[in-house]
Amino acid sequence: MEHNQAAQSLAGWIVQQPNESSRESTLSAGQLSTLEQLTEFMAQMAGRYPNQDMGAAAPNYLFDYNRLALKHGLSKVKTAMLNLRIKPGQRFFPSPDETAQELESMAANERADALKANPYVPDPECTHVGGGGWRRFLDKDGDYCVSRCSCWLRWKSSGQPAVADHKARAAGE
Repeated sequence: MEHNQAAQSLAGWIVQQPNESSRESTLSAGQLSTLEQLTEFMAQMAGRYPNQDMGAAAPNYLFDYNRLALKHGLSKVKTAMLNLRIKPGQRFFPSPDETAQELESMAANERADALKANPYVPDPECTHVGGGGWRRFLDKDGDYCVSRCSCWLRWKSSGQPAVADHKARAAGE
């Protein structure tokens, strides 16, 4: 059976299967649309690997790719798969775990790019000590502690996940 026909017939099989969150429920209409798009995309990608038989793995791949698309978005899953397609040494159809790893790598690169676009610059009127957005203080027990200064917290919340202040004993001080 040709890869395209196999992928399309498998999409019908997956739609009839219950999803993992509820054994009684089936895939919704929105998921079906995503699944149809994934089926078509997977068929196109399979053409790149003509010597690999996807028959047995295709239902599991489609199911896992659908879950990745729901979590990360269909366009990001497609981009990750295309990145893996041109990766040197990639001789087999990208597995869902390889694609998930590529998605994590893409997200890390996005975070790094966001930090480059918005570097931390300390407020000159802030009371922090030294660089890096830390302030040192004595707690009620007289121990030296550190926490993030207010200018760093403002910067971090302007596009980065908030980080809670924490107390740490300064060694030897």
